[in-house]
Amino acid sequence: ASARLRDDEDIVIAAASKNCEALEFASARLRDDEVFVHNAASKNSVALKFASARLRDDEVVVHIAVSNDGLALEFASARLRDDKDIVIAAASKNTEAYEFASNRLRDHQDVAIAIVSKDDCARTYMSAQLGIPPDELLRSLRELSEPLYSVARDEPAGSLAFAA
Repeated sequence: ASARLRDDEDIVIAAASKNCEALEFASARLRDDEVFVHNAASKNSVALKFASARLRDDEVVVHIAVSNDGLALEFASARLRDDKDIVIAAASKNTEAYEFASNRLRDHQDVAIAIVSKDDCARTYMSAQLGIPPDELLRSLRELSEPLYSVARDEPAGSLAFAA
């Protein structure tokens, strides 16, 4: 396509709606346009793959993409793959996103516990990744959450959503 067509937002969005890989051919201006990439990432997280390096390092754009599809973490900057909140958001959406986290966070038990607390199905995957037996990971999670349950038991019935 001509440079003019590759720089036309409507044409690029129409092409991307048929094939998300079409964003690869968007102009450099569009791939670095915060509003364009923000909108594209909210519809299809693959947009992050083709965003400029600057926007792959933008917390808001990356958070939108990983909240849509955790696997978009693969295309985030190294700095954001080392950001606890971004990694937890991504892995909460898709536990396989954990493999794209920085080495530091993949070895971080607090991150694993936070992810497991949001997704019980993640327990087996996370325990294998960390080399922690599933029962030990679950015990750590229970120890972490016990103070919350103690508070809930002291509150009037129904005052907290997780009260027993």
